[in-house]
Amino acid sequence: MTGPASLLAWLTLLAAWQADAPAPRPTREARLARQKSALEAELAAIDAFGHHDEFRDALLELEKEYGEIEVGKERWAPVASGALPMMAVDHWLEWHLPAKERTLPVAVDVELQNHPFPTIVDLSNQLHAHEIEFLLVVFPSRVQLHPELVLPSLGELAPDRFRGMVGATTRFLLALNEKGVETVDLAPPFVQARRVESAPGTTGELYLARNKHWTPRAAELAAKTVAERLREMSWYREGPLKEGADFELGRKTSPFTSSAGGQAPEAPPEKLELVQVRQKGKPLNPFDARRSPIVVLSDSFAKFYVEHSASFVDELRRFTGWPIDAIMPMGGAELQCRQELARRGDGCRGKSVVIWLLQEDNLRLLPQYRKVDLFAE
Repeated sequence: MTGPASLLAWLTLLAAWQADAPAPRPTREARLARQKSALEAELAAIDAFGHHDEFRDALLELEKEYGEIEVGKERWAPVASGALPMMAVDHWLEWHLPAKERTLPVAVDVELQNHPFPTIVDLSNQLHAHEIEFLLVVFPSRVQLHPELVLPSLGELAPDRFRGMVGATTRFLLALNEKGVETVDLAPPFVQARRVESAPGTTGELYLARNKHWTPRAAELAAKTVAERLREMSWYREGPLKEGADFELGRKTSPFTSSAGGQAPEAPPEKLELVQVRQKGKPLNPFDARRSPIVVLSDSFAKFYVEHSASFVDELRRFTGWPIDAIMPMGGAELQCRQELARRGDGCRGKSVVIWLLQEDNLRLLPQYRKVDLFAE
């Protein structure tokens, strides 16, 4: 076939190929620009909601009542629903208020000693210098999603105006954005999904009522949101693990109490709905996870519900199709996870992205936020 007919056929094939071709993925610079706009809009909505000072005062009142307890002992305050770890109150006040004789909230007073800001920027720069992407993933605590726990009047306000009590952290993320650090802010999707209908007797919230950790639904939502961001990166392709062939999804309800800490004293079991990512055939080979292009740095949050195959890492494997290389030492989100990655001594060989998953409670002045060279020879 020659002439106009062949040209028409070729143009038809070209049009079909272009229709099926994936859209060009945004560059890191484009992602950062979009993220900046989103953070600025989110901050404006948070400021418009207001009530920051009332919330602060309510937390200070709790401090007066529960702050004079033996140092090192876990403190739990009974609230409108369940119990609240006073650690979350301590850390919110530290992060959102100025340090002594300072004027800026600690979150954006980045010159303070032991501030996480320079360490996060340094880690991002190290990885980018070796052509590895970096994502800082930050998620709010329960009291930031449910301020009505300590200030009941906030539960009466129009829910569509509420954006979370996370103003200082949003400013912190904007400051990181200006330094080229790409972040995933889980506050907006968490606020939107903070309550859903659930099976009778099960919790429909994102946090346990008497434990500092999140529910399986929050781990699933976090993993899905992170996977969506990964798909925008130039290196990304779907992994080899396929639902049906390599894993299957199961749903169950189960009573849950934690034996790994973070549990209020004498807390009764909480009935949870879980979406399980159940491996089919032979178990995952740990060497496959080590060779994954995705590494997650975190602590107990990333591994919570791993015994039910419903942890953040399980769900991220489900949404990406990749085995996940995860370094999750208990209580080691700030320093130990980075040290363990550096001790491998392989210069992050084979990695395309490093994900650092931190709850806002981890963001405070700590000596653990010292720089770690991942590429030392």
